Amino acid sequence: ITTSTSTQPTASRPQPISQNPNSKAKQMCLKYSEYVFREEEPPILLAANVEEIKPVKFDECVRSGEPLVVGGTDAMPKEFPHMAQIGYGESPRISWLCGGSLISERFVLSAAHCTKPNNRGPAKWARLGDLDTSTDSDDAQTVIARIAERYDHPEYDAIRLYND
Repeated sequence: ITTSTSTQPTASRPQPISQNPNSKAKQMCLKYSEYVFREEEPPILLAANVEEIKPVKFDECVRSGEPLVVGGTDAMPKEFPHMAQIGYGESPRISWLCGGSLISERFVLSAAHCTKPNNRGPAKWARLGDLDTSTDSDDAQTVIARIAERYDHPEYDAIRLYND
């Protein structure tokens, strides 16, 4: 949305996503897909040209046919590999109270109310890669990173939760 000289906002056409295989978006999509897909060599049953045999990709994101709704069921391990938890306080007593999405190598996007919730101080931590937050006995490769900077929406209204 962009604003013009009138009081009504006007929509602007988004720029098309580059289909160039060297674009940053395409490169990052391929990189992040490594965390979701597993490659296996297919079995060779008949004599074939080995150069034509390509690995088969298996999607390791566990998806169900259930609708994604608030109040629905718990997510399955690896269902949302881009999700992050937002933490407050100091280690080892970090409280994980908000969520976000990994949108690039360096940025997690969360709701504005997550940056400074009541009486908790600012968001200080992002936890990525945890499969099941209730246990340490899974095969998760969790990364906990200190949040270096927080960027608040300039028009966020905490009372009315506008621009959250």
